Amino acid sequence: MKDVTRQEAIDSISTVENLLVLFHHDSCKICDKFIPQVLESVEPDVPHVTMVKVNSTEEEKLFGPDSYPSTFCFKDGTRIDWIKGSAPLDAVRDKLLELFPLDTEGVALAPSEDQGDTQPDVQPDVQPDVQPDVQPDVQPGDQGNEG
Repeated sequence: MKDVTRQEAIDSISTVENLLVLFHHDSCKICDKFIPQVLESVEPDVPHVTMVKVNSTEEEKLFGPDSYPSTFCFKDGTRIDWIKGSAPLDAVRDKLLELFPLDTEGVALAPSEDQGDTQPDVQPDVQPDVQPDVQPDVQPGDQGNEG
């Protein structure tokens, strides 16, 4: 996990696809444990996420955060989550994989892959003899529950 300035973190938002920015403070006892025991431990499980930390003790406070640790998650330049405080290792790993999913081979999904662009935009009138292995949206017992 790389140490950066607030400005370097801000600049990274527009250039890094999957970015986690953690703000911490020297007086934060939770940060002292959360960074090495949780975030740095989970970092190898999410190699497709760039993780940086900003020491708010050394930075001029122009605006938040006002509680530590504060973690901001960005995907393609957009903030997708703001997490205040700490959590256990497994919960953090699960949350990061939810925010920044991997495909089945352990590679980050590109936006087009996540949307299933392998199917044609227009379905042909004639169905092929072999149907794709797709699970129906309606599960047994769910019929008639439309509202």
